[in-house]
Amino acid sequence: MESLKLHGNQFAADRYRARAQIIRGSAAEGAGPTVRRQLLQIAEEYDWLAEAVENGAVGLILTSR
Repeated sequence: MESLKLHGNQFAADRYRARAQIIRGSAAEGAGPTVRRQLLQIAEEYDWLAEAVENGAVGLILTSR
């Protein structure tokens, strides 16, 4: 069962990183400076979330932010 949980966490982390990449692509597609900055911040938060999932901090995410 533990291996399924770990596999699921990696899947979730990969999904968050993919979302971050999509958002970074959107930021590069001619968005204004304010929108670009906001999109890049959102992408960073998805990367942070992916790292938290990989490190097993899933339960701490809601309480730490």
